[in-house]
Amino acid sequence: MYLSRLVLNPLSKEVWRDLGDCRKMHRTVMSGFPTINAANRARAILGVLYRLEMMPHEGSIIAYVQSMTEPEWAALVDKGYLLSHDACGDPEGNPSVKAIGAHYDAICTGDVLRFRILANPTVKVGTSTKADREAGLPKSNGRRVPIVVRDQQVHWLERKAEQNGFELLSATADDTIPDVAQTEMRSVHDGRWRDDQEDRITVYGVMFDGRLRVVDKLAFRNALRVGIGPAKAYGCGLLSVSRAM
Repeated sequence: MYLSRLVLNPLSKEVWRDLGDCRKMHRTVMSGFPTINAANRARAILGVLYRLEMMPHEGSIIAYVQSMTEPEWAALVDKGYLLSHDACGDPEGNPSVKAIGAHYDAICTGDVLRFRILANPTVKVGTSTKADREAGLPKSNGRRVPIVVRDQQVHWLERKAEQNGFELLSATADDTIPDVAQTEMRSVHDGRWRDDQEDRITVYGVMFDGRLRVVDKLAFRNALRVGIGPAKAYGCGLLSVSRAM
């Protein structure tokens, strides 16, 4: 497993294009894996998760990208998408890529960790019931709607924690980064805009920070690798952890 830290260039028009269009941001992130030819399933196959963080006090925009394959960011460097090393002032360089698999493997049941996740708390509505199917009604997979009440958002995370081998010790929902937390854009089909229907993807993200305790190390390690919740292709679901002080 690899974790990349990319400091984006705030003077790049392409950066601001991507910040306003989560599908284009997804494509830019996936461009770091140019040798993979699995367009429809590449993100899942490679275990690619990412999170954008706006750092207003520092005036920087950071993308964290996790993957099972080591990425290649040279193309982004060449076209000025990333801030130069000198301008960034990061001693680890920009981009910075670290192998993190050993850190995941060292996590054990009972460990207390600090965490951060930009999640997409939703609930599915309109799904066909057994009675609908028995009545011969058309099958419906329903649709996801955002959970907007803050307490219910935390309850959503508590349910996900139970499913993924950990429990929350404390958590807060942070809505102070609206540029990242909510993105609306048009959907692209077959490489062209659809003229007959205005399809939109809307992702409502909530940043959670807090402490957790691992209760099932195998389930938790899997959650770290595959992410939590929906909208993983659009910057949600990456669970980042560090040792609690």
